[in-house]
Amino acid sequence: MSYSVDFYISLLYKIYPCKENFVVDVKHKRNKRVMGTYNPRFRRIRIYDEHSDEENINTAIHEYAHHIHYTEKGKKKNGNRPHGPEFKLIYHALVVMAVQKGLASYQLIDDLVTK
Repeated sequence: MSYSVDFYISLLYKIYPCKENFVVDVKHKRNKRVMGTYNPRFRRIRIYDEHSDEENINTAIHEYAHHIHYTEKGKKKNGNRPHGPEFKLIYHALVVMAVQKGLASYQLIDDLVTK
């Protein structure tokens, strides 16, 4: 199934209402290298949705974590590592909130623990 842009925006705001606006771009094709991207310059989350629904939702949450990390934590003296400890805390918190609200599968937490 392919989700709409509105679905992703609604889902992400239900998980956590971020302070800065963002856009979602859904590409109906498979990218061999990545499942999604975040462009801070345009505050754009891009999702390549030729994966399972669960993978697409996980990708949306992951890229949303980048948006929150970039816009709400800002740049620090030594910069923010894209997948550093602060990002991981944000991402894990979003996953837990999504599962608690029934918006994502418990499997996401299991994947975080076992991978």
